[in-house]
Amino acid sequence: MPACAPCNISKGGQTLEGWRAWIAGHINSPNSYHPIYRLAKSYGLIAEIGAPVVFYFEKEQQP
Repeated sequence: MPACAPCNISKGGQTLEGWRAWIAGHINSPNSYHPIYRLAKSYGLIAEIGAPVVFYFEKEQQP
């Protein structure tokens, strides 16, 4: 599937399912990776909902 440059770099050589798991794994520890995220969360600008990772092309294929 075509992807934007940041997503393509992030995915690298991972399978689609491997990349999905990698992205989902960041939900448990975003505070340690992004100080801006931590700040936005402290101001109530971000809500962690634990939704499954569904890519754009998967949404488009659904009727």
